[in-house]
Amino acid sequence: MGTVLIDQWLGDATRIPVLDDASVSEVREAIRAEGLNRALPTLIVEGLAAAASELARNQLVHANGGIVGVRGVTRNGVPGIEVIAADRGAGLVDPTSALRGAPRVGGSLGVGLSAAARQSDELDLDIRRGAGTCIRLRSFARPVPRSEVGILAQPHPNEVVIGDHAAMMRDDAGLILAVADGLGHGPAAREAADRAIDEVLRRRRPIEEALALAHAALSGTRGAVMSILHVGDRIEHGGVGNVSTRVIGDRGNARHFGSAAGTLGSVFPRRVNIDREAFGVGEVLVMFTDGLTSRVDLTYEPALTRQHPIIVAHSLLGRFVRGTDDVLVAVVR
Repeated sequence: MGTVLIDQWLGDATRIPVLDDASVSEVREAIRAEGLNRALPTLIVEGLAAAASELARNQLVHANGGIVGVRGVTRNGVPGIEVIAADRGAGLVDPTSALRGAPRVGGSLGVGLSAAARQSDELDLDIRRGAGTCIRLRSFARPVPRSEVGILAQPHPNEVVIGDHAAMMRDDAGLILAVADGLGHGPAAREAADRAIDEVLRRRRPIEEALALAHAALSGTRGAVMSILHVGDRIEHGGVGNVSTRVIGDRGNARHFGSAAGTLGSVFPRRVNIDREAFGVGEVLVMFTDGLTSRVDLTYEPALTRQHPIIVAHSLLGRFVRGTDDVLVAVVR
């Protein structure tokens, strides 16, 4: 499962295994080469190279099987660079403290995360407790609309493998985010969730088509439920089964998205409704599996909508987790 997760995180990025101090230097040089190729200002490139060095050094100390990926990206016609630091460690223990510059001992990639965030334009965090951490840094040649994601997951109390899964993919049209929950828990649940997520990652497709292809791919598995978001000029959402999706405003108020009844791999609905809505300033998108209770909201601390998405995810998991199932929560801001 660890290799599958690393491959999904890194995608088509140029990969640099972090084995020693020379690897850290190789990461910096790869970023400089990409910056030259994309004609990014030197100051921006050097800031991203310094941030990536922080992450690579922490992989040497805290992680298992750390790899850094580098690739060029574009948003609204503006060139940029994305750095992906992925590992097979225990997962960052306390992302809230780490981002605020006061990491706790333990886990992977804690020290230096806040510094890396300050030296880049955007930061995505994907933390799978017991399986690994993926940190994505992006910087652009000039300001672009900001987009950040936080994903946090942990297994059923009696399992090691997390049966819930999520993935993001960015292209010129915006962000694609999918959350899948394999039925039950453990390795068989994860196999189903992996297959569903793989279909989403192949390429951008209309949501209903992606869900139908995932349904076919899950034949012979125990099945899964899944919701998919496209976030660009507006939100598009569609789902099959009970993955919950909400837009939460800056006062904690929420708008709910619906999903069709069914299970990918066994019962596909006759129709998948696609919701299309605006995504307002100060709002966050929250997707979560049924490892959280349905009472999820932010009325207890509406100021969280102004925090990084992983801080929102960390707070929601701590407050609303059932403790009897796998759980995954993904937040977009």
